Formats: sequence, structure tokens, C-alpha cells
Amino acid sequence: MDYSISSEKEAPFTYHQEVELKVDDITNLGIGVGRINNWVVMVPFVLIGESVKARIFKNHSNYSEADLIEVLDPSPERTVPYCKLFTQCGGCQYQHIHYHAQLDLKTRNVEYLLDKLIEHPTDIIVSPAIGSPQVYNYRSKITPHFQKKRNEKDIREIGFLRYGRRSQIVDVEECSIAMESINDKLLYERIRIRKNGLGRKKQRRYLTSSSFF
Repeated sequence: MDYSISSEKEAPFTYHQEVELKVDDITNLGIGVGRINNWVVMVPFVLIGESVKARIFKNHSNYSEADLIEVLDPSPERTVPYCKLFTQCGGCQYQHIHYHAQLDLKTRNVEYLLDKLIEHPTDIIVSPAIGSPQVYNYRSKITPHFQKKRNEKDIREIGFLRYGRRSQIVDVEECSIAMESINDKLLYERIRIRKNGLGRKKQRRYLTSSSFF
């Protein structure tokens, strides 16, 4: 696992230039890492070993970020995401990966972090990540957000931050990884918040499997 970035100081790509690359690794945030002539390009929603086409949208001093356009050579571990909002909603990064491969990736990420943080990491054995009995509808807490307009009751999107954005929210009626009881409460809260508002300062709501906070 090698997340090291390029040593060059001038990006070789122009804005929105389309490139093709092979994915060498995936970061702990689920972003693919590839290289073109030793220049690092980071692309989301890909798997290790895949060849992909991507569009450059931001150049840094030693790497570039790109949006995924097309998977040219898909990995056998690729699967169809269950959630229709995947790639739009920022709540999930791995739904395009078979679950057993997700667990392997998470184990590798722990090994990588220990290797970076501990002086003698070979003395530590990382146990395989333990999977959930349910691939979906297992999470016991979610934190939906909303943005309030000038009119306190003019609330539109209630959900999670859009992938790659700091403030834009994706409207989420149901979260595929949350427990069914939480989704029931989410439906109730969406109706209640739009009807009554939630005060001027609070723009998020904690939902758990047992109560509201």
C-alpha cells in the first residue's frame, strides 16, 4: 500500500482534461490512487487493479484530483450499488465493492496506519475486520442535516452532505445502511421538521435506534 504523492511541482494536466490510468491503491477514505508518468491522480468509486477513464478537476502541487468517467476494465470485486444515491450522497464510499472485499480493504487500511504510526509494526498482528450479519440496514445511528432558508419553515433538502461538497445537502428519504426503525423515525422527522422547524441554530438531527436527541 503506497499513498506517496509525486515530487513534481507543476501539474501535467489541464482543467477537465480526460486521462486513462490504472488504479494502484485505495486510501482509507475510499479514493483510488493511480499514477501517470509518476504523477499521482486520485479518483473516487474505483477498485484496485481497474483501468479507468477520468476527468481532471483540480491540480495540486504534487497530485491531481479527477472525477470518474468510465470503468474500462472492471474488477471482479465490483458490484452494483444498492442505494440509488450512491456517488451523490457523501455517506458511503464502498457500495460499489463486494462486502467481503470491503472488509479486506478496511483491514489493509488499519495495517497501513499502524505501519505509519508505530515504530515496530511487525510486532502487531491485525485481525481481519469483522463483518456485520447484515450488509444493509445495520447502522444504529445517523445524523441527517438540513439547510434553513430565510423563512424558518422553508426547509427543502433533509439528508446528508453531497459527495465532495462542504455545505450542499442531498435529500435522503431513506438510508439503505440505517436500521429500518431509524428510517421510520427519519420519515417522521422529515415531516415534523418541515412543518415546525427546529430552531434557528440547530441544523442537524441525531437519530438512533432507541430515541431522538
